[in-house]
Amino acid sequence: MLPTISPIVETEDCFYVDYSILSTFRMCKEKARLSYREHHDSRKTKSSLDFGAAWHEAMAELYRAKVNTTDLDELKKAAMGGFIKEVKDRGGSLPISSSSEEHRSIDRGLALVECYIEKYKNEPFTNIIRPDDGKPYVEIGFAIFLMEWGGKPVMFVGRIDRIMKSRLTGLPMIIETKTTTQGLTNFVKQVRPNHQITGYHMVTAELLQMDIRETLWDCVFVSKRQPNPKNGRWGLLGVDPKEDFARQPTRRSATDIKEFIKDLNFDVVDYLKMCDSKMERWPRNAPTACHMFGGCLFRDVCNTNLNPNILKTNFIIRKWEPWKGITVPKDEGK
Repeated sequence: MLPTISPIVETEDCFYVDYSILSTFRMCKEKARLSYREHHDSRKTKSSLDFGAAWHEAMAELYRAKVNTTDLDELKKAAMGGFIKEVKDRGGSLPISSSSEEHRSIDRGLALVECYIEKYKNEPFTNIIRPDDGKPYVEIGFAIFLMEWGGKPVMFVGRIDRIMKSRLTGLPMIIETKTTTQGLTNFVKQVRPNHQITGYHMVTAELLQMDIRETLWDCVFVSKRQPNPKNGRWGLLGVDPKEDFARQPTRRSATDIKEFIKDLNFDVVDYLKMCDSKMERWPRNAPTACHMFGGCLFRDVCNTNLNPNILKTNFIIRKWEPWKGITVPKDEGK
């Protein structure tokens, strides 16, 4: 069954799923339970998440500013301001200097923002302005009704970085931004198969009624490169315009989306069955999930078999409110 547009329900009397829940569930069911059913969130911020969030905010402010100006200095001011604000809002866990052992630093982030703006100043894309409020399609929250489960609606929710028009084809295009410490030569290969991207194609077709055939995977490499004044202006800042940025287009067909929906429904049903199981602990995927992406934040919890003192000391309960910031068509929200 195809998903349908539905107004988001501002209540907990509804099941919400997104790409993060389902990808975590595939990786390790117990991690999904602790994160998304019990809502445990680490008291310590993670540099990869903080840097990624700051980068996304910088890009959002950059493309919002492009509605009103093409001046590079103004664009840099807006984007860097967004980066700094997000770092502060998240607790300022990132080190300042690029010479820090943690290469996700504030200085490196700001240098990458500046380099990105100059590298892509003549990119062949323009903002698409929303007719209702005059704003660009940037950070687009969405909600799609998938099915009912136990008499409750199940909503697939998420956020698309931006949608722009290609000057080359005249068609709208999804732009999905990623930061990574992996080499970009291999990282760009993740565009296909990729459920997140395919899901965005489904959403834009259903929710925004846009004929989108292509996504641009907009990748940024966060290196350990130390500043070197011998390598010119960007070398002094520890970044490289050629090595630190890559853009990879990827297309989706109607068949791709149809097959994705089958996978989506299967994963959602599997997840909801576990939610209904009332199991005190869900199956763990050890050691694979324990050591991915620098190590699972619940590794010590599992090592001590759900020691309540570790949960209380290292985590707080932070409820997820996915209905905030969701775009709902006016005629559907009445």
